[in-house]
Amino acid sequence: MVTTSAARTVHKIKELHDLECPMRDGVKLATDVYMPVEGGPFPTVLLRVPYDRASDTIFSGPTVVGLARQGYVVVTQDVRGRYDSEGQWYPFVNEADDGHDAVEWIAKQPWCSGKIGMSGGSYYGLTQWQASQGSSPHLVATVPKVAYSNVYH
Repeated sequence: MVTTSAARTVHKIKELHDLECPMRDGVKLATDVYMPVEGGPFPTVLLRVPYDRASDTIFSGPTVVGLARQGYVVVTQDVRGRYDSEGQWYPFVNEADDGHDAVEWIAKQPWCSGKIGMSGGSYYGLTQWQASQGSSPHLVATVPKVAYSNVYH
């Protein structure tokens, strides 16, 4: 950990790739974790995406690495049936249950403080709306951007 000022600490980070996050039906979703090396547990940001969790799309904006250096754990996950995740992808169908299961799995990890937020736009904005239906006490914030909340209209 490096302190650049009294108000800002920059953490060294580590990356955990190709973890398997189990869903209630036994399907495993491909998951990567970016986190500070020292300290913790940390608040966590979950990004569930159909666009490939390791793509440049995911690493734009407030970057995954940048958030981890600021003291957050960032979890990127391929949704069911996309890229390295198991199962069949049927858009919108499994996002509520899978989102809830992912949040609950993250909350049990030793590096997670139990407080999880989600962020992102487009389809991964929708994954936030859907995960919120699961009523997990661990999902404390969502920031959907350019995302629709109703898949029927």
